[in-house]
Amino acid sequence: MSKYYALVVIMFSVFVLTANNVSSQNTQLEDIQKQAARDARADVNEIGWLGAGVILPVGSYCAGCSLAILTGNFSTGGTGSGYIESTNLGCTLGAAVAINALGLLSIYSFNSTVNPNNLIGKSPEEVEKYSETYKKSVKDYRVLLSGLVSGGILAFITILEANNQN
Repeated sequence: MSKYYALVVIMFSVFVLTANNVSSQNTQLEDIQKQAARDARADVNEIGWLGAGVILPVGSYCAGCSLAILTGNFSTGGTGSGYIESTNLGCTLGAAVAINALGLLSIYSFNSTVNPNNLIGKSPEEVEKYSETYKKSVKDYRVLLSGLVSGGILAFITILEANNQN
């Protein structure tokens, strides 16, 4: 009977030590992921991606206006300054929003490279977690910067066009 208790105690001790080791590794991986996210945010060129957020809606709105011109729903109204007829405003703005969304998706598809100096001394598992987290964080931050600006500009353009229709 005492052998049975001794075996149970040994098995329980091995379980506790293994669980403690796994918990320590998980904490270490979480710290690596947090560091990767901080590094990614520091490495993103904020001005450049905010600029992309300006270019996207302006370009997509111009493309929407081009669509209105091509479909013949653009008028000068006798004043010499063109405006989009109200019947095609929805189509124009819809095209602008769709093109803008595709632009944001293309921004998300840009791959970033991890600074090799940040990987020195890390195990293969740590390198993999760091790289995954870094690349995802860079993409998310780029889209956040560009998306906030482009969404705001598209909303502003929509309000201006709606006021012009009145």
